[in-house]
Amino acid sequence: MGRAHDTAPVLVPIISTVDAVSGLVIASGFSGHGVGIGPGSGLLTSQLATGETPCVDWSPYRLARFSDGSVIRRPELPDAGAGHRQRSPPR
Repeated sequence: MGRAHDTAPVLVPIISTVDAVSGLVIASGFSGHGVGIGPGSGLLTSQLATGETPCVDWSPYRLARFSDGSVIRRPELPDAGAGHRQRSPPR
């Protein structure tokens, strides 16, 4: 049985204003990483929403990166079995 993941196509979340809709800011595609990066992504999202100067360069997270000709590279993922020991099921 499959399962769904909330991820961006390149595994980098989208934290962005939306050019077509004034005032709309989205933060999506974290696939569970939102818990770990929640404080930083929350701060960046709030800064974009309020017009404050962003705390970091947010260009890697822009929604428009998928349509403006930006070079997009999906991060290399390690082999799922490499370096992992198979665990015995619990008794």
